[in-house]
Amino acid sequence: MVSSTSPITERTYNLTQSANIDVDSVKSSDPQATQDPSPQPAKTETNAFFEPNLTDVPYDMKEEGILFTHSDEMSSNMDIGELARYHDETEPSRAKSHIMEQMDRFGFTQALQRNAINLLGSAVSYENLECILQRTVSETEKEKLIRSFITAGKVIHAYSSSKTMRYIQGNTAEYSIAYHNKDNKGDLVIITGDDPYERGSKKKVIKAVHLNSGVNFVKLSVDLRHSESAKSIEIFKLKSELNISKMLHNCINNDPDVQNRDCLMEPPLFSGILQTSNSEEYDMFQVEADGDGERLIQVSPKQQLHALINVAQGLSYMHEKGWGHTDVKPKNILFFGNPDSTKPIIAKVADFGSTLQMGEKLRSCTPLYVPHENLTNVDGGQPRIFGNALPSVDSFSLGKTILELLDQEQFYKFKYKCALELKQRLHDFETRISLLDPSIITPEDKILKLGMLNVARSLMHYDPAERISCAQAAIDLQTLLH
Repeated sequence: MVSSTSPITERTYNLTQSANIDVDSVKSSDPQATQDPSPQPAKTETNAFFEPNLTDVPYDMKEEGILFTHSDEMSSNMDIGELARYHDETEPSRAKSHIMEQMDRFGFTQALQRNAINLLGSAVSYENLECILQRTVSETEKEKLIRSFITAGKVIHAYSSSKTMRYIQGNTAEYSIAYHNKDNKGDLVIITGDDPYERGSKKKVIKAVHLNSGVNFVKLSVDLRHSESAKSIEIFKLKSELNISKMLHNCINNDPDVQNRDCLMEPPLFSGILQTSNSEEYDMFQVEADGDGERLIQVSPKQQLHALINVAQGLSYMHEKGWGHTDVKPKNILFFGNPDSTKPIIAKVADFGSTLQMGEKLRSCTPLYVPHENLTNVDGGQPRIFGNALPSVDSFSLGKTILELLDQEQFYKFKYKCALELKQRLHDFETRISLLDPSIITPEDKILKLGMLNVARSLMHYDPAERISCAQAAIDLQTLLH
């Protein structure tokens, strides 16, 4: 449900193959780990950490074992010998040598710092750390990143046996770190963004990076500073959204007959409640997309077509499983890849906060994309939404999304009160596309635009019963490629 505002570059990732931190395997691979008979010092909580009060947290959140903590600094009472047990005595890899050279350059030469990096490198691979470091241009940011790597190693040491999530809030010299440990498989995320940017009316987005895979992540945050009843409702909605996302993702991954497994956005890797002295929020950590549907307005018709095929396939799969998205719009489309290249991008349906089972009563939809039969009071102020989740609702919304990608200026003039006016407004789109100057559009691109418009026309039929399905829209859009 998020996108990057940074320049788009081509990259690949595979989170399913990410190297989750397996603390037991890290220990067993170290020769010294089995030879050192000295007793383990007890891990103690310093006053820098505190456990938030669980009294008002719903029981299912407690069951997940997700708690956040806060820290100013965590190095004073670390046992150097304890960390040294994990020191890798094998020939250093090229990536490891490069990391150590960077540490020397910035003056990180203490044994504790070296051993913390060794533990982190053994857990997430030095190659990932090197890749992340090489993507950082500023010398100040490189130094800050290395400090954060050192802290991440200490986090593994201090909390590898913990069953809770830890959130280590950085100071001006370090980035904040989130550590999620489940069944001795830990995920570490460094939050590298300085300023969050808005995503819709509730979610704030800030940049991050997943150390286990080296993939760029984002942290999505929803403010929970409400009354207790409002907070409970908000948490319930977020949990429902996450559960639907996980369910759809599991279905599509285990369905042998599905044509496109990349058409629905993956659920967050992990999530939880962050409580500090002056804030409370629900955080979700997710892969960063290269852009959303609003970025697609500026790309070539062929890339728009690739994206729309993916989205139509995703919606069709949801409908097949009995779910309606009910809030289809450009902002809820995320894509991966470089839209300015010839390689097709991969677009995914995202944000399942409004998703309903077919037949349920519509609620948090965006009126601008809702079909006329589900709106009242259109001319008398704020429109009201009524009716039920049906495939025809998503079909209409997909049609309007296509219109916005084709001509955003004309899209915001799109108003009608009857079937005849709807037909005329769609004809206006066709006229504008047909009259585009040949100096700014090729004949091939014009044909693609008119083809996508025809699909939108079929999706937006005034009579809901006459609208084509999203499955048929995917087929019709695919024929435009040939």
